[in-house]
Amino acid sequence: SNNTALIYIPSPNTNWTLNPYYKNPSNEFIHYREGFRKTCKLNSIVDKIQNNRRKTILLGSSTTYCSDIFSNELTWPFLVQKKFEKTHEIFNFGVPHFTLSQTLIRLVNWINLIKPELVILYQAKNDMNYISNIPDGLKYIQNDFENIQSQFSASLINILPKKINLPFFRLKYL
Repeated sequence: SNNTALIYIPSPNTNWTLNPYYKNPSNEFIHYREGFRKTCKLNSIVDKIQNNRRKTILLGSSTTYCSDIFSNELTWPFLVQKKFEKTHEIFNFGVPHFTLSQTLIRLVNWINLIKPELVILYQAKNDMNYISNIPDGLKYIQNDFENIQSQFSASLINILPKKINLPFFRLKYL
């Protein structure tokens, strides 16, 4: 789908991934064609690997992705790329709400193509959600779709501003 309002799209490997067609509030594409946050003006990661610069992959979730920062130029991975642009290519593999297992799946799928010299992992608290949010007596844990459902409802507000209130994130209270 080429829906420009949804930041996430479904993924068979990780439940969700970044939508390459998402546009920020300034109407700019902020993800590469392959669904990664941009660290330069190019449109494809493949274009970034076509040189002899050293490659670095930044892994993580919302802090690596830089959630709530709508301009790529203000994200720390973009600033690192700018600082070392003559010698390095920086790849931002951060996806908000990702756990370590989702992050590693993403790395395994791309590491052979990029062939980085350095991989930096910064994973914060998302893995703890399963531990801290599991009710007593629960015998089976479903995949965690809570974060993508919240994001989906927030993205609908961008599509239907002030026309209709769709409180999907409060569905359990209805």
